[in-house]
Amino acid sequence: MTWVSLPKYSEAYSDGVIDFVRNALDNFGQGDEIRCPYSSPPPLSGMDIEELLHGYENCFGKRNLKKRKRGTNWTLLNIGGKMKDHLNARKDLEDMGIRKVLHPVRIADTNKFEYRAANFDMTKKEKESFCSVFFNAKLPHGTASNISRCVQIDERKIFGFLSAKCKTKTNENKSVGYAIGSRRNKDGITVELADKVWVNAHRYVLFNCGNVEIEKLIEDHRTLFESHGKSKKYDREKTHTQEFHNWLNDEVGKRSESSLELLHLARGPQRAAKKFRGYVVNGFRFHTKKRDAKCTTQNSGVILTALTTSFASSKDKNPTVGDVTYYGAIEEIIEVDYWGAFTVVLFRCCWYQKDKDCHGLTRVNCSKIVQKDDPFVLATQVQQVFYIQDCIQNSLYFVVKKLPRENNDKGEGSDVLEDVCGPTMQDAELDFELQNQLTDDNCWCRDDIPSAQCLVSYSGSEEENDELCE
Repeated sequence: MTWVSLPKYSEAYSDGVIDFVRNALDNFGQGDEIRCPYSSPPPLSGMDIEELLHGYENCFGKRNLKKRKRGTNWTLLNIGGKMKDHLNARKDLEDMGIRKVLHPVRIADTNKFEYRAANFDMTKKEKESFCSVFFNAKLPHGTASNISRCVQIDERKIFGFLSAKCKTKTNENKSVGYAIGSRRNKDGITVELADKVWVNAHRYVLFNCGNVEIEKLIEDHRTLFESHGKSKKYDREKTHTQEFHNWLNDEVGKRSESSLELLHLARGPQRAAKKFRGYVVNGFRFHTKKRDAKCTTQNSGVILTALTTSFASSKDKNPTVGDVTYYGAIEEIIEVDYWGAFTVVLFRCCWYQKDKDCHGLTRVNCSKIVQKDDPFVLATQVQQVFYIQDCIQNSLYFVVKKLPRENNDKGEGSDVLEDVCGPTMQDAELDFELQNQLTDDNCWCRDDIPSAQCLVSYSGSEEENDELCE
């Protein structure tokens, strides 16, 4: 009997396949086709067939399908028959001797049990608000952007979208990305920069280009204003920022020799620039706000952490210097040309006022714009965030950081970018190890929701688990 007639999962069958492949490689190129070196198997007898089918599992008829793991959404939304907070779970707490306020209580001499609403239970209005957050959310491209299709606000239900799948798409976005610095619309639109836009872009490039010669000249220019001791420090710093580009052009013009890069930086970019609707950099795909308004996704949110000199007021004589985080959205993507020597891509952004809620989560007020005189940022400096509207205060939006894409599908070495975690757990600084050690039992239940009653048969099995009254 040849290896062809052997069971496919046997060791002898595997050895036969390996021998055939080796034989085929040795004889490759000797003819038009590679012929199998083994003869065709003889017809199988009934005993041979019985031997092959021995131990074979019959897949016909009814099968016991594995139950899908129930997500926490069912428990939060109190969907009957699919929630983890039921009578048996409450009895487990009683057996463990923890969270006494959640233990079930038998009603008189009946076979009914009553237990209080847990702190995660929600009223009907709260469930509708919970579902509306997912229904109205616009997520970045490549994540769970279709989650709104799985929400039914009227029925207060989220269906057809596994929580594990959602977590994978939002937190482990490892799809193939575009090369660093690639433009979505390759050609762009040629525009002429207005005077104010040109000056702001020119200033920002000078103060953030990282050129050693420019850095030295910045300190020299700042030293000139430090000698004016009569003026306030706030005014001196403001004047230094506004006049440096003109002083630099005059200073470089006086020199007999300067590097080509310094000459172009001092001269400033051309008035003609290219404008784009999208740009891919640092593993992120960015769009402008105008383009986001026409899409079901949100790719215009940016976050920037920069070393900033902060003044409490114009009279402040001792400003603080430290890292400041800014949150905003992209209004324009422009590429300025330094006379054919090099180009720089800038994002013109609107920066939002930020604060933290009572839980320590970062949120922004999109109706209050800050840093209006400094709208530009280098495309390579920012990371991506997206904003989720507060269902209670519509003018406020919670900030969620997005993971960068990989620049290729190999995932080797420095091509794999650092993961960025969402702010939900890190900003709140929750300590889950202390949750079961809390002394105040009232924090585990809600008194504004009526208790639930459960009917149990005399055999001890649970027959009915009514939803919480709302």
